[in-house]
Amino acid sequence: MKLYSERYQEILNVSVTLLKLCGINIFAKNFRMNLITWFIIGIIGLYFILFTYTVYVGIQNDWSIVLKVITMSTTATQGLIKLQNFLCNPKTLRKLAEELEEVYLEYERRTNQKYPKYLQRSIALIKRINYAVLAFCLIALSTVIVWPLIFSYVKGEKLLVGSMRIPCVDDKNGWGFIIHFALQSVMLIIGAYGNFAADSYCFLLLAHTSLFKDLLYCKFQDLNEILQQYPRNSLRSKPLLQDILKWHQKHVLFIETASSIYFWVILVQISTAVTGIVTTLVCQFLGIYPTAVGYLIYCAVLFYIYCGIGNLYERVNEEVINIICDSLWYELTIDEQKLILFMLHKSQTVEGLTIGNLIPLSLNTALKLTRFMYTLSMMLLQFLD
Repeated sequence: MKLYSERYQEILNVSVTLLKLCGINIFAKNFRMNLITWFIIGIIGLYFILFTYTVYVGIQNDWSIVLKVITMSTTATQGLIKLQNFLCNPKTLRKLAEELEEVYLEYERRTNQKYPKYLQRSIALIKRINYAVLAFCLIALSTVIVWPLIFSYVKGEKLLVGSMRIPCVDDKNGWGFIIHFALQSVMLIIGAYGNFAADSYCFLLLAHTSLFKDLLYCKFQDLNEILQQYPRNSLRSKPLLQDILKWHQKHVLFIETASSIYFWVILVQISTAVTGIVTTLVCQFLGIYPTAVGYLIYCAVLFYIYCGIGNLYERVNEEVINIICDSLWYELTIDEQKLILFMLHKSQTVEGLTIGNLIPLSLNTALKLTRFMYTLSMMLLQFLD
């Protein structure tokens, strides 16, 4: 039977391998940008150049080209900010992953079965998130690329993957259409792959806040057992309490680091997802972009998964407060109770994940934004009609 640290390492290795193929091997010593990195940057740059050209040329005859191009550009913007995040913070991202591995190595050796149970639960959570993201990415990708082929076969009309145009190449004739379709498909596949690689590593780190909370709960259980036998005996309780305090500080530092390092990623991810969903819905209602269903699936799924991760942070923080309050703190000495009070105060003031420090990232926020997206879509639809 594999150890939990080995299972974690396998998941980490998959994410690292995916990132290597994007030219982002942050676990390499003296990591530097390589040819693959520059190729990815070149692809993103080429897309935005063609994006600008398409809007400039198309808006003169068809205003709807703006909606179509914005719909597709959301994934490119997300990929760009995630790439920038890895290039600017490789040491911190690597350090977080290595610290999590140390946690698995330490607590899988505990004879008490309470700890391994939560390690297994954490591994299962990471796998479920990654499988869900991968499944919906593949569904969205296949929908965007395959649907034009089906549409062409059934109705005999040529549809492109996106609305991006190449200068001096006519997308109406045979070879021009093939060149447009092939380039758009390649860019889309590279973008979907890069976003999934970055998201898999992101969720690997962020979802582990639940493990910190679970292990804190186990530590308090150990402390409560000691206090039941030896109340107000600091010789017995103080070592455990000091360990709890260190672990709590480590958890708070993890949350603060994650919130800081993924600040811009979350802001851009949510804002572009909202933009992409609104423009896609309007295009669908107007019937001007039938292949955009895949983009709608992708934007919506990632939007709710990110909000779900933020909701996890809110719930974990509330549960940490409950764990501290439900402990047998009244059986501690006065000096030890002050340490409990310090932890409680820190837990009540720590902030979770936010969207630009404006609103918390949570399912409640997702519900509000969903209402906003529907309202905005209807307003745009009435205006355009």
